[in-house]
Amino acid sequence: MSQDKPTGESYLIVGGGTSLGEAIVRLLLCRGEARVSVFDALPLAPEQVAEFGDRVRVFVGEILAPKVVSDAIRSCEATCIISTGMVSIPPVKNIRYPSAYASPLTSTQDVQVKEELRIVHRRTSIEGNRNLVSAIFKNSVKQLVYFGSAESMFNGTERPNLREDDVPCFPKPWIPKLEVAAVGERIVLDAHGQMGLAVAVIRPAILFGPTYDQYMALNRSQAKPQLSAVCAGDNTKLSDMAYTDNAAHAGILAADRLAVSHPRHSATIGRAFIVSDGDPRPTWDLPRDLWAAASHTTPPTPVRVPVKSFYSQPGALAKLLGRKEIRGEKNRAWFWYCATRTYDISLARDVLGYEPIVSHDEGIRRTAEWWLSRQRKLKELKEGSQTAQSPGSSSDNPPPAYGVETNTTKLASGCVF
Repeated sequence: MSQDKPTGESYLIVGGGTSLGEAIVRLLLCRGEARVSVFDALPLAPEQVAEFGDRVRVFVGEILAPKVVSDAIRSCEATCIISTGMVSIPPVKNIRYPSAYASPLTSTQDVQVKEELRIVHRRTSIEGNRNLVSAIFKNSVKQLVYFGSAESMFNGTERPNLREDDVPCFPKPWIPKLEVAAVGERIVLDAHGQMGLAVAVIRPAILFGPTYDQYMALNRSQAKPQLSAVCAGDNTKLSDMAYTDNAAHAGILAADRLAVSHPRHSATIGRAFIVSDGDPRPTWDLPRDLWAAASHTTPPTPVRVPVKSFYSQPGALAKLLGRKEIRGEKNRAWFWYCATRTYDISLARDVLGYEPIVSHDEGIRRTAEWWLSRQRKLKELKEGSQTAQSPGSSSDNPPPAYGVETNTTKLASGCVF
């Protein structure tokens, strides 16, 4: 576990307004750290400001601007930087902390937001990381923790309980979205040892929690509850996941051990650590469990759709059928979704002393409660009331969908819900 007493380090959290960054800030403050700063592309939301108060300094700027990043590091006298690999963007911030009522995003708008997230993630992890490392050298910072992704290790081969040493060099990305974190990680690890910089990388399994993806998944389940039951194939393949607080906890553990005085310093520096909830589940259980928690019902009976129904090209099941390759990015993505993706987190346990601080089931409950709180806020905003929910009112059932897109959803199998 992370040490009980504050370290006295001056922390700068890059992307501190994101869901992962917010979790890191919260955990640092909870253990009494007095020097915590945030660098992000957007100011903190009023709710974040109310929670953190004057205990957190906020620097707002473009991570691609070297002088802006360097000035922030110098101003807060940062000694340890933790980079989430992402920064806030307006549509996601407005969803996480709505200030005015807006109808739920349509499928077209969802695609647009995901494309913006992809672009910003690439810029932050690649160009942004280069600028960050340059600013770190300029200001003689000695500690850097970066969040990559365990999913970048996937090469199309099912390898249960994958360890860090099983993939010493990242393979050619199975799908483009897996490449960005790998490139960002290489930039950080290549900087290790230069000018006295000690680095560590955290590779979380699939992150879930108060994030855009989970918000949209629950919105879809709210509009069409049957969709939460759909799974591709027989849903027997297992996947590891990581609740945001667990990933944040691992990042702080790594930061603690980057200090030269820490007894595990030499075992930590220059390494990447896979972390997860340590509780692999069938891949398609997450949407079912999230909706069951949000609607306070039992998980719906799975609706199994043949995997081949999700592929766009005839014969694209080549890999599953023992042939040489799967063609097409969409087909590769479906294979990734349906493959076994579990990880051995013993290195993080042995070196970082990592253990999940939130169970997988508790993470699901917290995510559902967070989504319900956003729905209640939207209801208040729509009704023109900014007041809190009145005492004695019940939140046992989620509020109705407000303006949810009503287009019938057709599955590749021909099923209609």
